[in-house]
Amino acid sequence: MKLLLFISFSGSLPAAAGCIAIESERILARDLARADPRFGELPPEEPVAWAPAPGARLLLRASRLARLASRHEAALLPPPADVCFEYPAAPLDRGPLLDALGKTLADPGARIELVDFSRHPVPRGAIEFLMGGLQRSKAPAPQLWRGAVRYHPRKTIPIWARVRILAFREQVMAARDLDAGRAIPADGLVIRRVEASPLDPPAVSSVEAAAGRRLRRTIRAGEPVYAGMLAPAVDVERGDTVQVEVSSGAARLTLAAVAESGGVVGDRILLRNPLNGGRLLARIEGPGKARVIGAGGRL
Repeated sequence: MKLLLFISFSGSLPAAAGCIAIESERILARDLARADPRFGELPPEEPVAWAPAPGARLLLRASRLARLASRHEAALLPPPADVCFEYPAAPLDRGPLLDALGKTLADPGARIELVDFSRHPVPRGAIEFLMGGLQRSKAPAPQLWRGAVRYHPRKTIPIWARVRILAFREQVMAARDLDAGRAIPADGLVIRRVEASPLDPPAVSSVEAAAGRRLRRTIRAGEPVYAGMLAPAVDVERGDTVQVEVSSGAARLTLAAVAESGGVVGDRILLRNPLNGGRLLARIEGPGKARVIGAGGRL
C-alpha cells in the first residue's frame, strides 16, 4: 500500500458550518478535498459515503474522517473537522415547467395555462411529463398533469402541474335545445369558432354529418355535438308514415301505414294500418319503405 503521510497544516481549514454541494450518488475522496485539501492525497475516486437525498444534508463526523485517514496509514495534524454535504434542491420555476409541458403536448396551436404546480424543492435535472400522466377533465376545468424531475439515470422525484389546455377550433354546436330520440334538423345546428381543449373528443366534422341523425340524449343550445351523442341513422322512425307493399300471389297492394317502431334497412318493424287499426309486421326496404313479412303479415 502506498504510504501517505499527512504533515501538519498551519493554514486555516474550511469552516465546518458550511455545506458542500454534492450532486451524485456517492461522496468521494475528491469531494472531501474540497473541504480539507489534505484529503487530496487519497485516491480521488475512493467512495467515502452515500450522498444525502435531494434537499437533505449529511454530516461526516471528524472521528469518521480520522479513521478514513488511518486506513491509509496517515495522520492528520491538526485533526479534521466535521464536514457537511448537501444535495441542493430548489423550487420549480414556471418557465422551464411550461417549456416541458409544451414539448410533450406538441401542439403549436394550443395554449397552456399553468394554474398551479408542486412547490416542494427538487434537484437539478430534466423535467419530464408524459401524456399518460394527464388526468382528463372537462374544459374549462383545470387538469392535473403528473410528471417527474429526472436527476439521475435511474432516479426521479415526482412533481405535478394543474393546467388548462385550450385551442381555437371550429365546432358543430346546437343552435337550440335538441331533444333525445329525434332527428336533428339542419337548422338546429351551427358552426362556431370556440376555444376548447384539444384533448376533448372532436365534435362532428360538419353540419351534414349530424343533420338527420337521432340524439342519444338531449343537448342544450351552445353545447358541442360529438359523434358519441348520435344514434345510428335510421331509415324509418317511430311515427313516420311508411309505404308498405303487401303481396299475395300475383296480387300486390301498397298502402300507407304508421311506424310504431324504427330501424334501418333489413330491420323488422311494427306498423299500424290507419284504416282499420290492424298491425302489420314488415321489413324495412329503404327510407320510408317496407314490405309485409309472410302471409299478409297481420298480427
